[in-house]
Amino acid sequence: MNLSHSDLGIVGASRRRRLERERNASRLRFIEVLLAEVAEQAEPELGPGGRPMGEAALSAWRRRRVSDYLALPPSARAWRTWRSWSRVQRALVPVAAALLWPVLVLPLRMAGLASDDATLWGIVAFMALAPVALVAPPARCGRFVDLPERTAPTWSGTRQAARLRRAGVLVAVAIGVALIALIAVRPASPGGADDRPAQLTSADRLVVEQTVARVCGTAVPVRVRPLVGDRYAATLPNGSTAVVEVVFTGRRLTGAGAGFGRVVGAPPAC
Repeated sequence: MNLSHSDLGIVGASRRRRLERERNASRLRFIEVLLAEVAEQAEPELGPGGRPMGEAALSAWRRRRVSDYLALPPSARAWRTWRSWSRVQRALVPVAAALLWPVLVLPLRMAGLASDDATLWGIVAFMALAPVALVAPPARCGRFVDLPERTAPTWSGTRQAARLRRAGVLVAVAIGVALIALIAVRPASPGGADDRPAQLTSADRLVVEQTVARVCGTAVPVRVRPLVGDRYAATLPNGSTAVVEVVFTGRRLTGAGAGFGRVVGAPPAC
């Protein structure tokens, strides 16, 4: 189905209005949650002399307290949110980070800036933080307990917030440019492997032996010597030598598991 430019404009405007309605509805639900917390946490602290008279005045007081909370800097709001969570919720934060870590580190692994073990070690580190977050202080306390009255304009509209936003954008751009530069100038040999010395592990040795056995049609004892990158020299009992490139290995941390390799150049004389 072919759409004209006017039809595409109508579709785009309709989508923007729908997204704006969804954002407004989500914002209103969040405000309602905050108003309920104010009524539960801060309202009982009002004495008989300080309580606003009438439901309209009390509702206006609740909305002022929500405005005071939203005027706080993001770090202060994050701290109040953290202390309002239960210990189970705090322990779930590093668990969620461990689940997201493989997705975050995947682009770095594809670019060659992170090793295969970075995913496993990151998950282990985040999971180790779960019991720490479970017992981390402070004690649970509501977000609106001891909330100071607002004496300054909303933090998001101050010059400090504007400078912080600009600095964050500049830092993000600088990090992106640095990553692109590292990927662009990363040295590689014509064969596609780096010039770093290879580290022979039991998993790599197993892959080399299986590759030679697959080429020869039978298991052959070989002597493996590391070359560069992921390439190894496999010397057979008859003196013939083959260069094997390890494409994929199993679990490098334990040295167990199998993978896949290929012979580079002429096959060995079995």
